[in-house]
Amino acid sequence: MSRKIKLTDEDINVLLEQFKKDLTNTRFDSKTVTLTADTELKETQKVKLKFTPEAFCKMRTLITNCEKEIAWHGVVETPEENIYVISDILVYPQEVSGATVTSNDERYPMWLMQLPEETFNKLRFQGHSHVNFGATPSSTDLNLYNNMLQTLQEDDFYIFFIMNKKSDVWAQIYNLKENIVYETKDIDIEISFNNQSSMEWYGAQCRDMIVEPKPAVYVDKTTIPKTSKKQTVEDYNKDDSWKWDYVRKCYVPADASDLEISGCFKRAKKKAKSKKEYTSLAAAELLELHRELEQEKEMLESYEKDQTGYEYWKKYMEGGYYGD
Repeated sequence: MSRKIKLTDEDINVLLEQFKKDLTNTRFDSKTVTLTADTELKETQKVKLKFTPEAFCKMRTLITNCEKEIAWHGVVETPEENIYVISDILVYPQEVSGATVTSNDERYPMWLMQLPEETFNKLRFQGHSHVNFGATPSSTDLNLYNNMLQTLQEDDFYIFFIMNKKSDVWAQIYNLKENIVYETKDIDIEISFNNQSSMEWYGAQCRDMIVEPKPAVYVDKTTIPKTSKKQTVEDYNKDDSWKWDYVRKCYVPADASDLEISGCFKRAKKKAKSKKEYTSLAAAELLELHRELEQEKEMLESYEKDQTGYEYWKKYMEGGYYGD
């Protein structure tokens, strides 16, 4: 969960008041007393971390091809509130091993000084590979992050990022202006294409280009009641799902095609041994067709509601884009 970077004056006053009550009412069985502050934020808005295709490809190329840990900086744009766009990846002078990476103390300052001022001011991203290990930061990583944070101004932000060869991701966004640090699950990670996100692009392709096969409709014929010889089609004109057929002089399912209706009468005629039995069998065939159409209609409405391309993508990609 997201958490506060620093406690506000109000937080401190509430905490001290509670601590005072605890000190007054508690009998201690140790030499020390500890004050614990909960900085977790219960409800926060998610933020977006977007990579341009070029930046993402550069980063994945480093991770995929380097068999040792490797680190990089990212150039960060902030076009809107709570949206961070990584527009470029820059590899800085460093010393690497199978499990560690550190900046080169002699060359790194000179490398920073040679950057254009506009690029230097947007260098708000530090990422590195964990090769085949998990993406969770090590104690060395956390110490590095803490040291870097001490240099930030009160209205600055900074992004820390770890990815391994399997595309597992860990990320944190420190926003000192908002006094919030966003954790991995509070960050939607995706690729943006010319100001259009990959998720928006995918949704558009699903809506415009992809058609999934119509789901099969199962009809339980055992639920269809047996008809007596006295029953006719007119017995089933209960609602608007039936319509009067002026040619056949009877009610038929409103959503049925002429071919489907003709098939009902043909099957009834084939089975019937008398005119009365024909009428009864025709009513049963039309009733079964009506129930099939109603069930198919309900299933399609549910299918269209729950399985459109964009909504399916949002459910499937919940937590962000982590693919190659």
